[in-house]
Order: sequence, then C-alpha cells, then structure tokens
Amino acid sequence: MYDQSPLSLSKAASLMQEVMESARCEEVSADKLVAGVKEMFESVPMNPKRTVFLADAAKMSGKELFEKYYPVTNKVK
Repeated sequence: MYDQSPLSLSKAASLMQEVMESARCEEVSADKLVAGVKEMFESVPMNPKRTVFLADAAKMSGKELFEKYYPVTNKVK
C-alpha cells in the first residue's frame, strides 16, 4: 500500500519538480503508454519453469538464485 498522505504527495510533487528542472520531461497519457502492450489487457501464459524457480527460491539465497537465473555473461540477447 502506498502512502498517499498530503505530506507524502507534497514530497512526491516536490521531487518531480526537481527532476523536471534538470531533465527533459513530456506528459503522456496512460492510454498511449499501454497501447499495444497486450500484457496490460490479457493474461500472460504461465512460465513452464515457474515451479522449479519457486522451489529454488525456497531453498537458495537471493544471491544464489540471481546467479542461477540471471548469470553475468558476455552473451548479448
């Protein structure tokens, strides 16, 4: 759950203003951002490796899990 108190929203607005002063920002509608992204409107298929991943997650450390599923290589996808 996100903190939506007036103080938190004020802080967020202040941070956004700082970003906008030093970065090129453009307001874009939410509909434009998700146009053509089917995962926003349809369920994605279950990954067949999900069960194995969850079993590994239950017994491995975060570092071990990350190294197994996201190894650092020179290969470019």
